[in-house]
Formats: sequence, structure tokens, C-alpha cells
Amino acid sequence: MSPGMLLAFAVNFMTVEEVHWRIHLGEWLPPVLGASRAYHLAHHARPDARFNIFLPLWDTLLGPVGK
Repeated sequence: MSPGMLLAFAVNFMTVEEVHWRIHLGEWLPPVLGASRAYHLAHHARPDARFNIFLPLWDTLLGPVGK
């Protein structure tokens, strides 16, 4: 079971990093991630907020820092 878990973690990590760098470099993103660029770059305008890399799920559930 451990090799499968390690493989899943590695694939997830590489996918997240690929999307993250594509956001910063202005490269192509799949249409479903179209709004992700503005959402993530808002983190750099306000770094004291809790922003996920490209999905607002945890920000929506947990709310902003300090509340």
C-alpha cells in the first residue's frame, strides 16, 4: 500500500506545482481553472490572508485569518 500512497502523493505534488507555476508565468491553463489565476494572484496582493493555490474550498470553509 505504501508505494501506491507515495506515487499518489508525488503525482498530486507535481500537478499542484505545475498549475502553480503556470499561474505565475502566465501560461495556458485548462478552461476549468480560468478563474484560478486571479484568485491565486490575490494572495500576493494580500499575503496575510489564507489563500489556497488555486481552489477556494478551504478559504471558504475556514474563513480569513484573524476571524
